[in-house]
Amino acid sequence: MKRIILAAIALLGAATVSAQITEVVTATLQQPDGSSTIYYNRTAFKQAYEAALDGAVITLSSGDFDTPGHIVKKLKVYGQGYLPDNENNVPATRVVGSLNISSNNASDEPTSDVYLEGIRVTSIINLSEAGAKNVMIVKCRAENIHLYGIVEDITVRQSVFGSIGGRGYVANNFVVENTWVSSINGFAAESSVAIDHSMLDIYQSGPYYYTNCITWNWNEPEGVTMYNCILQKGNIVNCTRVDCWTYFGGYSSLFTDGTDCNWGDNRTWELTDPDSFIGNDGTQIGLLGGKYPFDKIPNIPRILNSTIDTKTSEQGVLNVSISAEARPVVE
Repeated sequence: MKRIILAAIALLGAATVSAQITEVVTATLQQPDGSSTIYYNRTAFKQAYEAALDGAVITLSSGDFDTPGHIVKKLKVYGQGYLPDNENNVPATRVVGSLNISSNNASDEPTSDVYLEGIRVTSIINLSEAGAKNVMIVKCRAENIHLYGIVEDITVRQSVFGSIGGRGYVANNFVVENTWVSSINGFAAESSVAIDHSMLDIYQSGPYYYTNCITWNWNEPEGVTMYNCILQKGNIVNCTRVDCWTYFGGYSSLFTDGTDCNWGDNRTWELTDPDSFIGNDGTQIGLLGGKYPFDKIPNIPRILNSTIDTKTSEQGVLNVSISAEARPVVE
C-alpha cells in the first residue's frame, strides 16, 4: 500500500483544490511527534491503528472502514459524522462491525484515554473484559454499548444508541449527556450512572440519576432519582422525583417536528414551548439544553471531499485534493 508522509496538514476554514479525479477513503495518522501518514482504502483504519503510538490522532474520511477490532492504545479517533451530509453529498464515516475498547483478556491493564467522535459503528461498541477508564464517545452512533468489565470515568455525549447495557458490571462515574438512547440498564447496584439532558425509556431499577431528561416510560423503576424530567406516567411512586412534569398518554404536542419520541435522522427535537420546561441548570430540558446541546455534526474541521489523481504528473507529482469546513470546538 502506497503511503504519503506529510510534514504538516493544515485545514484552515474552507480549503478547496481543483483537479478532483478519484474519490478515496482515507485514514490520516498523526503521531505524537507531529509526523503524519495517510492510509488508503477500506483497511485504512486498521493500518493507521496498527502504526499508531500512544497519544496519536486518527482522522477518518467519509466512507466505510473495516474495524480494527480492539482499541487498547491511548488514541483520539475522529470521523466526519455518523449521518450523511446530503446537502454537500458527503457520506457518513462508518466502521463496519463491532468496535472493542480494551482487551478481551481480563488480566490485562484497563485501556484508558480513548476519544471517539463523529463515527457510525454498524454493530456494537464493547467496553471489553480488561476494563476501561477515561473514555469519551461523542457524536457517535451504534446499535448498543455493552460492558464486559469494570469501567471508570466514561462519558457518552451527543450520540445515538439502541441501548447502553451494564451487563452486571460496575461503572464508576458513567455519564450520559444530550444523548438519545432507547434504554440504559443492567449496571451493578454499586455503580454511579448519571444521565443528563437525554431522551430514553426508563424501565429498570438501578443506580441511575436522571436530570433534565425526556422519558417515555410505562414502568415503575425503584431506586432511581429524577430531577426536572418529563415523564409519560404519573403513578411512579417507588423512586425520587423532584420538579418533574407528566404527559399522560403521549407527546403529540411536545415537539415541533413530531408526535412521539422515536428517533429520526431528520428530527430536530425542538420543544413547542421550551420556556415551560426549564431544568435545574437554567436551560430547557431535553436534548437541546445544557452545556452540550445535541448536534449531529462533528466539532473538528469536516472533510467534505477528498480525491487523488490516478497517476503522477510528468514531474512526478501526485495531486491530492481535500475540501473541508471548520466548526467551533466545544470543550
